[in-house]
Amino acid sequence: MVYTQDILSLIPYIEGDEITYDLETGETIVTGTPSLSYDGWLLLADEIRYNQKTGEAMATGNISLTREALRLIGDSITYSTNGNRAEVTNFRAGQYPAYLEGDTITGNIEQAQVQNAIAYVGQPNSLAPRASALEVRYFKDDKIEADKLVIKLGGLAVFYNSAFRRDLEGGKQSFEAWTGYRKELGAYLHAGVRVPVSEAIEAGGFIDLFSKRGVMVGPSVKYRSQKEAQETFGKFEFGYLKDQGDPEQDILGQNIGSERHFLEWHHKQQINEKVTLTGLVNDWSDSDVTRDFRHKIFRNAQGPDTFLEGVYHGNNYLISAFTRFRPNDFQIVQERLPEVRFDLLPTHVGHGILAEFQASVAALREESLIPNQTPLRSDRLDFYSNLSRSFRPTEWLTFTPIAGGRWTYYDRLNGRDNYSRLLGELGFDAEMKIFAVYDYENPVWEIEGIRHLIEPMVQYRYIPEADKGSAYIPPIDDIAFSTQLQPLGLGEVRNIDDLSETHALRIGLDNIFQTRHPEYGSRDLLRFFLAGDLYFSNQPNGDDFSAIHTQVDFTPAEWLRISLFSRLDSQSFNLRELNTQITITDQEFWEVGLGTSALKGDIEQYQLYARYRLNEAFELYARIQYDARQSRFNEQSYGISQILRNQWRINYGISSYSDARRESGTRIDLEIEFLSF
Repeated sequence: MVYTQDILSLIPYIEGDEITYDLETGETIVTGTPSLSYDGWLLLADEIRYNQKTGEAMATGNISLTREALRLIGDSITYSTNGNRAEVTNFRAGQYPAYLEGDTITGNIEQAQVQNAIAYVGQPNSLAPRASALEVRYFKDDKIEADKLVIKLGGLAVFYNSAFRRDLEGGKQSFEAWTGYRKELGAYLHAGVRVPVSEAIEAGGFIDLFSKRGVMVGPSVKYRSQKEAQETFGKFEFGYLKDQGDPEQDILGQNIGSERHFLEWHHKQQINEKVTLTGLVNDWSDSDVTRDFRHKIFRNAQGPDTFLEGVYHGNNYLISAFTRFRPNDFQIVQERLPEVRFDLLPTHVGHGILAEFQASVAALREESLIPNQTPLRSDRLDFYSNLSRSFRPTEWLTFTPIAGGRWTYYDRLNGRDNYSRLLGELGFDAEMKIFAVYDYENPVWEIEGIRHLIEPMVQYRYIPEADKGSAYIPPIDDIAFSTQLQPLGLGEVRNIDDLSETHALRIGLDNIFQTRHPEYGSRDLLRFFLAGDLYFSNQPNGDDFSAIHTQVDFTPAEWLRISLFSRLDSQSFNLRELNTQITITDQEFWEVGLGTSALKGDIEQYQLYARYRLNEAFELYARIQYDARQSRFNEQSYGISQILRNQWRINYGISSYSDARRESGTRIDLEIEFLSF
């Protein structure tokens, strides 16, 4: 090696088989597999030159620049100490999952420009999404600009912007596609894409092709922003189709028109630390538009809802405004146009007494599905208040007497101008807490000690003459069908337009078995809860006792979960309802779930879900639903899920249906989803 005094400062960082110094030009030349290592960076090249006079360094020939997971290769690198500016020619660079290539990249830590840039998400290949631009400019504050930006999926261009600007911390691109065949739709193809158009917004659209029905198109937007105590996120999608086939009839037996659409909007906003805004809009042209063309939406929302609510969170109270609309004429909706509420949470008023207060004013309306029938409507003013005080005669017993009242005023009624109703409530809540600890260990089930909590409870409520005024009050907020035990308290019920006298005693028992969690706190092994009501007043069905409700959740290990809900007739001991679910999971290879749903005289169904991972790329899955009363398989779905090049998930599936109202007997699906774009 040849050294001179002028390059002594480089000795700690440069290595090579031969280092020479040209006195005339002022250049230091390193050859013979030279390398430069400094501040975590490693530069390899065929030749490295440094000119002290100009302050420029150049590496040429098979250059490679790496630091941790970042790697860059190219033809040459030129670095100027005057301004700390570098230029790389004919380069390729990558740090998973992003890869970039271009003619030149010039700049420094503050700003960089790339000429004829192409960027990939995932390994560069013909299937990887990529973006190309005539010039890309990157700024230190994570902002990016691009001229003539084109985004492609495979060979298909899906987005173009002549002057693209955005913050890199904004949303990510998304792409989804599926294709298949259904007898009533024919062959179909869906493709949708969203790309970031600003720091907080991803916008795009979709197109659906149906060989028997036509073309559905529409926009799709997602947005999300967060700044200190403020957060906003949501999604909007709209689709329109001129149906070229036979839409047949809706759930009301009415003919469906050819102009079909759906609109879905979800919105959640934290305006500040005290104010939240939540909105949901579902506007469907008919009851079956999503069932026909958006099966995923229909599975989650067969009864679409539309509402908007704003809530102010005070120190110990809530003020809310809630409105619910009926954009869809094929369903019954309890409209609130609007309802404004004030809720005072339990507040100490002295001598151990807690006070609770509610007040609301609402304009209610309910349209009938029967043509030309007068809708139900009323303007309602409602107040509720109660006082309670807890006593603890022992450490394990809490007894809380409750006294309350509810005054409700109705205006614009059918049959009279107005009506007011005053109801009283007396009752108590009693709770016991008993526990025991057992020194039991089982390494196989990861049990380290057991704590058993026993919590008996008794609730009593007496609300006399609660049905008075029923001849005048429109039953808009009426009783909804539910197999669960309903609230007893006068302030908790929602069917305040359809009340009946309450004189009942509820008895319940909660058993909880817990063990220590290896990392924090404890975990539940078994929870067993049962409860039932004893009626002292006449019930519409004539029963003196409710069914005995039982809820069991058994999780002896993280890979096993068993749940059960049942209703047992307390007099005949006949089982009215039984729902069960057993899930066994091996996180790496397989999962099996078996469920049952039985409602006496109406439902007896069995569900099976299973998945099995063959290797890193392929996974099998199956979903089966069997109806024992009809002796048929309502639904069977089988498929293969494939991960392609660590970027795409492709699902190949086939489904069959028995006697479905609109679905054909067989459906074939091919779904494509990009995982990291």
